[in-house]
Amino acid sequence: MPETVPDYVQHNAFIPPAKAGLRGFIADLPDTTRYEPGAIIAEGDLVMVHGRYSGGFDKPLLGIDIFRFEDGLVVEHWDVLQDEVAVQDAVAGNPMFTNPQAGWADRQS
Repeated sequence: MPETVPDYVQHNAFIPPAKAGLRGFIADLPDTTRYEPGAIIAEGDLVMVHGRYSGGFDKPLLGIDIFRFEDGLVVEHWDVLQDEVAVQDAVAGNPMFTNPQAGWADRQS
């Protein structure tokens, strides 16, 4: 076990470094900004969450956020973000975002 937990390491190119940078970034988001988690996968010290960010952007953004934990704290973050395409515009006709914890009927909306 390490003697000290490292400060938060941010890999998103638009969020300032360290815990203070993340706190400031979040504080500056519009009050209308919302986050909805979907699928969550954990292995070892990593947790990945597929989620939807909305309300503070031109279009909702979908993302995979990857968090690394150490001693019960988030110490590192990566993400991949993309604009959400409406289901009626999706070639396959399926939504880009679903919540596997919800029932099948809920995922179809």
